[in-house]
Amino acid sequence: MTTFKSIALKENCHIMRFHTMTHILRQKEAVNHDNINYILPEILPNESTATCLIRLLSIKLYNNKLSEKEPFYVPKFILELPNIRSVDLSNNDLVGFPHPQLWKTTLLKDLIMSRNHIVKLNLEGARLWSKLEKLHVSHNKIAELPREIGQLTSLQSLDLSHNKTLTTVPDELGRCSRLWEMPLDGLSLDLDDALIKGKVKDLTIYLHNRLKKSLSSLQTLYLQNNKVEEFPYAVKNCIRLRALDVSFNKISSIQMDTAKVFTIEELNLSQNRLISFPRESDRL
Repeated sequence: MTTFKSIALKENCHIMRFHTMTHILRQKEAVNHDNINYILPEILPNESTATCLIRLLSIKLYNNKLSEKEPFYVPKFILELPNIRSVDLSNNDLVGFPHPQLWKTTLLKDLIMSRNHIVKLNLEGARLWSKLEKLHVSHNKIAELPREIGQLTSLQSLDLSHNKTLTTVPDELGRCSRLWEMPLDGLSLDLDDALIKGKVKDLTIYLHNRLKKSLSSLQTLYLQNNKVEEFPYAVKNCIRLRALDVSFNKISSIQMDTAKVFTIEELNLSQNRLISFPRESDRL
């Protein structure tokens, strides 16, 4: 098994075949280096090779004209790396963003995909990236930041700059309380200049307060057919909620004090995977 910890394949637009590198990666006795540089191959290793690289923690593939079709958008080799922590795919020809559920690793800390052609930031399954600290997607064509961004609670550095079509950020971003770096240059956000030019902490607090206010006035919430696996316990903050629809999802259990949702008059849990229902439900 290889002992490589980091592979850098940056700035190799003049390509050569990969068979030599594949042979090296499969060596049982390999030199242990923190940074390995190779010529970028015409075809990156396949998925089976990736699963063998259990010690590979960092890979740099920027400025290589990389692209891949939907739904993966990046070479599958990268998605199958089991313990990768840091990935740099900046300055390529990527047109999409592979959502967290496509990645084998749940240990990702740094993801850099700046200077591509990404139109949509897909964060489906964002909870899988609970350790993500850095997400850089500057100089793309992103028009909307999904609400799932609020599930990246370990996020410390978020670069959205120079996405000219991005005009707003969701209030859910206020849940990222660890954020300390967030360049907003080249954006036309519908926020006060004092917030845009001020401290990141002040912006996240503002968004969080706005989120709490909007939740407190929410009366109807539809979450059907969204692959939801856990009951949305945050509804306890929706003090005026009357109707909740979480049908056609993957919820298997509900473990909560139902008294916290006593205001709900209509609750739809059909077409889920429920095994049991709380005994306290008769108090609803």
